[in-house]
Amino acid sequence: MHASQKLFGLFNGPGIDGFAQFLGTQGFSQTTILAWATGVSEQVGGVLLVLACSPRSARPRSSA
Repeated sequence: MHASQKLFGLFNGPGIDGFAQFLGTQGFSQTTILAWATGVSEQVGGVLLVLACSPRSARPRSSA
């Protein structure tokens, strides 16, 4: 949910543009790239955390 606020502006979040502006006020440079990298890494990390905590029977099966 937290990453969705940064990436898509869901749940009254700032979206990429708003988050990039915030990063600029904190003294960061190349804020758009940094905002995308932060949002995507949080989203992927959240998905991996959910998969790691899910029961083994709910995980996708490998084809091998």
